[in-house]
Amino acid sequence: MSSLSSIIETFKVYSEKHKKFTDADLCKLLCNYYTSSDVVNHYQQAIRQLDTEPLNESYQWLLFTGFRSLTSSFFYTDELRDKLCQFWLPKYEYMLKELLPHPANDIQDKYPNHLRLNAIKYLITNMITNQRTIESSIHLLKTYGQFQNFSQKDQYLSIIKLISSLLINEHFLEGVKNDDYTNIKFKWNGNDPSNTINVKPTIVLWIILKLIIHFIKTDENCLIDIKYNTNIKEILLKSMRQIEDNHPIKTSAYAVLTLLINENDIKNEINNPNQIISVLVDNVDQSSRFLCNGVYIIDLMIALKAFLQHDQVQNGFIENEYLGALMDNASGILEFPHPLNPFIDFEAEVKLQLQIDSEYQQELEADPKISEIYTQIKENFKIDAQEFTKHIGLLALECLFLMSFNKKASEIIKKREDFMSEIRKFANDNNLIKTNGRLKKVIDGLLWKLENEDKFKKQQKTTAIKKDNEFDLMISYSWHDKSLIHDIYKYLTQQFNYRVWLDENQMTGSLCQAMAKAVEKSKIILMFERDGWLGFISAGKIDIDFIKNDFQEAIHLLKVEIERYEYNEEKNIPKIKTNEINSSVAVPIPETTKLLVRPAVISKDYKKIALELWSEQHVQDFLYDNKLDMMILLTENMNGEQLYLLLEKCLRDQDCWTTFDHLNRELQERHKETLQISLYLRFINLTQKYMNRSSF
Repeated sequence: MSSLSSIIETFKVYSEKHKKFTDADLCKLLCNYYTSSDVVNHYQQAIRQLDTEPLNESYQWLLFTGFRSLTSSFFYTDELRDKLCQFWLPKYEYMLKELLPHPANDIQDKYPNHLRLNAIKYLITNMITNQRTIESSIHLLKTYGQFQNFSQKDQYLSIIKLISSLLINEHFLEGVKNDDYTNIKFKWNGNDPSNTINVKPTIVLWIILKLIIHFIKTDENCLIDIKYNTNIKEILLKSMRQIEDNHPIKTSAYAVLTLLINENDIKNEINNPNQIISVLVDNVDQSSRFLCNGVYIIDLMIALKAFLQHDQVQNGFIENEYLGALMDNASGILEFPHPLNPFIDFEAEVKLQLQIDSEYQQELEADPKISEIYTQIKENFKIDAQEFTKHIGLLALECLFLMSFNKKASEIIKKREDFMSEIRKFANDNNLIKTNGRLKKVIDGLLWKLENEDKFKKQQKTTAIKKDNEFDLMISYSWHDKSLIHDIYKYLTQQFNYRVWLDENQMTGSLCQAMAKAVEKSKIILMFERDGWLGFISAGKIDIDFIKNDFQEAIHLLKVEIERYEYNEEKNIPKIKTNEINSSVAVPIPETTKLLVRPAVISKDYKKIALELWSEQHVQDFLYDNKLDMMILLTENMNGEQLYLLLEKCLRDQDCWTTFDHLNRELQERHKETLQISLYLRFINLTQKYMNRSSF
């Protein structure tokens, strides 16, 4: 009997004797089988057949029944998920390379212009399904749409890069355009035989975008990876131009695109920014629950907030009279939330999200432990639904704050007395800063822009504040970066003799008023925060990125921009936009490195041996000898063969800076140090001299 037949027979015996959702042993048995060498050949063969011929019963069990029983089990834990993903992701990437359209692909020779959409959809769906575990399900609404304990980021990013090419394939896009999308339901379900046959291109595109949304929501580094290490933005801009405006797939596409584009893209690449606004706002308004066109409403609000940071977009937003809709959405946090119970069948909603069939309801209720978990999930879902509504309201307020910098929008908002009354009431709540600092900050900023800023400017004129600038620079920052900002402050004042306003030194009165005074008195505003009072207006301004650049290089670029501005002022050259410089701070200033103690005598024996034959000691000697001490922290216990593999990855054009990012991140997380670009390039240059060198 084959291993596949054996596991199916064992599964049948277990199913007859035990409850499907309550047997931990069955879950472990399935996981052990699905991560064994026995399964691979059968699995790959079954995948290949999805688009060519009906599956036999054994292959149906393998792809659907068995896999779903494992990943939907209440005993499918984070540990089992990591084991499953670690085993299958490299194999999924291999299979997708085989399935995706490519001129040199044998499959394309056999099936010209035929896209293997059933198999592609199956694999990408599993990549999402495999991330859902019992731990993440406890707070179902909070964690859905986001990977948890995401330890396979690099592998997922590699696959996203691979499958993104499908989005600009002419046959695929033609299929999307020809689909009757009025009959397509963008409703998430795991794989089963009924939804993995005759799969529409639109569904495949939606699932690919869903995977990307999951990825970028995981953490800030994932968004940075998508933004800087892929061409997703260019691909989406190109593909969306070929799809009609009313197509619902654009809801998902815009939820991604708005987080990636800049002002130049809006000016040169997007024909109709108002259409993006319309898709985002209308879909938020039309939603009766949590999703619209398969996208969470909260993701649409995040997308809208990102889009409204661009000045070119704001006038269109006003013209389409969307400010009223934003103020209505803000009521979710300004008013006592309405009970959601009358509008939502929570039992049905949770079963739908967990993909629990009604036939298993008795089993759920019969097992005390499982019943307790299920009850906890339902109760948390109700609470999280209320928080979900509040978060929508908070995002709406932050969007309104962005709009308040537009004079016309500011006047419209001020005329909504009911809205103004509500935010005044919240502004006077002394406990708000303790319970919700983010809400307090946005309400204070909004009231400042709407009611107090003009008064302040008039007062400044009447008190005859001198016109000459008292400061060269004003620094606005987030308090969690306080120690770092102090070092930067010292650097700017001591090394360059700049007069710098820092709120800790000059703060008096309210935050908004103190910062407004600083704006009046400073030539240049240097912003080190993305979400704070001034951070809202930072998008699209002069950007010096302390994430992607070495610190010294970033400081140099900052000084160049300051000098360029001062030169333009002196020559009376019109500035492009404003005297704001936005700096993204994510790395500390390098301190004295806590490296291994350098040996008094460094052996040169490594020079006589081919790199691939170096021992761990040879690697250390090479690094010390070439003053690459920092790299010792990243090459711990690494011999020449392993160093060779690292160097090969560094030398590949598509991986060079991705590898730098990963090394820099590891250095920061493990040693609180920063990898300088100059050192990284020197490491590559010096090490490659020893590649393919024969031993003497």
